[in-house]
Amino acid sequence: MMPLCVCVCACVCVCVCVLAGVLLWEIFTGADTPYGKIPQNVVADMICSDSQRLSQPDHCPADVFHVMSSCWITVRNQVFSLSTIITRTCLD
Repeated sequence: MMPLCVCVCACVCVCVCVLAGVLLWEIFTGADTPYGKIPQNVVADMICSDSQRLSQPDHCPADVFHVMSSCWITVRNQVFSLSTIITRTCLD
């Protein structure tokens, strides 16, 4: 399981939202590995403690990064639905 899901999978929609944010990050970085070579248990601790999130990719528009980073909110009642993520990231 991806370490991003370890602390938030109590609700499937939270996990889907977190993973959608990571997918967006991977798209804008050209498929870089999130958190590089940091061990998964360390990444899980960083995520669960809200101490570190992925940074804005170089070629990612600010509005898309806002949606992306909003996907990493781990408070259940503040999580975007998948349809909201899609709507907010669709470019005209």
